[in-house]
Amino acid sequence: MFDSYRPATLEEALELMGKKTLIPLAGGTDLMIRARNFQGASRNFKGDVILIAHLNALKGITETEEAYVIGANVTQAEMVASPILPEFVRHVVAEMATPAIRNAATLGGNIVNAASVADTLPILYACDAKLILKSVKGERIVNVEDFVLAKYKTDRHPDELLISIVLPKFQIQSYTYQKMGQRKASILSKVSFLALCTDHDVRIAIGALNDTVLRSKEIEKMIAQKKPKTEILSAYQALYQSHDDKRSTKAYKERVVNNLIGKWLDEKHEVNNG
Repeated sequence: MFDSYRPATLEEALELMGKKTLIPLAGGTDLMIRARNFQGASRNFKGDVILIAHLNALKGITETEEAYVIGANVTQAEMVASPILPEFVRHVVAEMATPAIRNAATLGGNIVNAASVADTLPILYACDAKLILKSVKGERIVNVEDFVLAKYKTDRHPDELLISIVLPKFQIQSYTYQKMGQRKASILSKVSFLALCTDHDVRIAIGALNDTVLRSKEIEKMIAQKKPKTEILSAYQALYQSHDDKRSTKAYKERVVNNLIGKWLDEKHEVNNG
């Protein structure tokens, strides 16, 4: 069992977290599985929680000239229904979990949980997202790829809360998203593939393969330079750090990713096939 704290404001929440080690709990769709050891979850947590789902300071989706700003407490359902967010963001999130889970699960929770299968993380990597974290000591901004240190491990300090997520704007010409799983509904990704084409570049993020999202700006430059397909696939292969798990084997996941990349390259005619 554990104790819970329900602060009235963000300021009160930060004060509590500055005095006591507390586990933030918003939607709870990841955390409560760990708490009750559902589905064989081995990362059961020990400690008291701080309830934050009701904090208005962590809610809302806004737009500036340069970026979309998403509160950490925004649910996946709210992201899908947003008239502000780009289509590719809404598309990816709409394929996550079930409607009931999307109504509770938050963007901030998906990020801070830092599962290798977290489907919002490829979006954030592809967009060069920045995360705003806050404590009583002040605020800091962290690039998403610097925040996620490893599977289930982040750079969040014990006294910090993730406040909001900033997605810089850029012009999208087209996008491709593929997610492979064992069934059509409520699936956890075996692998996922997101490719964004813009006027000036291409951005590719691969989820659920390695322990963290795979994105290589160097290989994206090779694609822009129309390097041979075999050379591009070999460059990606060198970055694979997959392993067997309950859902798939290493060999299967890597073969699927190679097929997804190869098919996308063929369809987009971005490279020659030499």
